[in-house]
Amino acid sequence: MTEPAAPSDRTLRPSSAHAGFWRRLAASLYDALLLVAIWMIGGLVVVVARGEAVPPLTWWFELYLVALAFGYFGWSWVRGGQTLGMRAWRIRVARADGSALGWRGALVRFVVAGLAWLALGLGAWAARGEGATSAAGIAGVLVGATSLLWSLVDTRGRGWHDLAAGSVVLNAPRRA
Repeated sequence: MTEPAAPSDRTLRPSSAHAGFWRRLAASLYDALLLVAIWMIGGLVVVVARGEAVPPLTWWFELYLVALAFGYFGWSWVRGGQTLGMRAWRIRVARADGSALGWRGALVRFVVAGLAWLALGLGAWAARGEGATSAAGIAGVLVGATSLLWSLVDTRGRGWHDLAAGSVVLNAPRRA
């Protein structure tokens, strides 16, 4: 009889405890600050290269910022299962079977989470209006918040982005 292989650095035991909502939220706040810094540096690179500021709502610049965000999150999730915020709060993302998340899973997770944050943000902005605008804004807030808060009711602590990507967020072991 052979002994089961010990999990590698890129594989987690599926029995690891699922990360709680507050740890996930704290890691998200850390990552939001890091993302703003990445965007500032990325914006500076573009301004220096162009020799002038980019006009507001320039489609290619918005796409560039989204690409920078996916570069940070996708690379972090695929490479080691952790962003810097997740590392600080000792949580990891993995596939439901405990193996490392691939690029497809990272993209699905990023897009669905991004849509939830977009619905929440645009909904909050539109809810300030009157009539139909306010109603649409409230609907956006509800959809965005439900997607992100779903982890409170899911037995494995998964948000809609985790369900779509087939991922889970687990507590990571302390580093030696």
